[in-house]
Amino acid sequence: MKTTYQIKEELTLILMYLNHRCTHEQFIDKNIIYTFKGYDFGDINSLTKEDYIMQSNTRKSSMLFITDKGIKKAKELLKEWNIEE
Repeated sequence: MKTTYQIKEELTLILMYLNHRCTHEQFIDKNIIYTFKGYDFGDINSLTKEDYIMQSNTRKSSMLFITDKGIKKAKELLKEWNIEE
């Protein structure tokens, strides 16, 4: 059985993914998936430690970057929670 904290963290990652934006970076020839900080800092820090998201190096930035691992996990959670994209 999952704890309330685990459920909250999963739902946060799902919301980050569902609310993401995408930009193509020509320098690295890759799409960058990002979202804006508007989530609980405890959840942000936990998801960062699990390598699902990356925070910008500047404190003034309001963006979070969703890693490939985070995208994969978010898609798994969407299926687990029966949520269609």
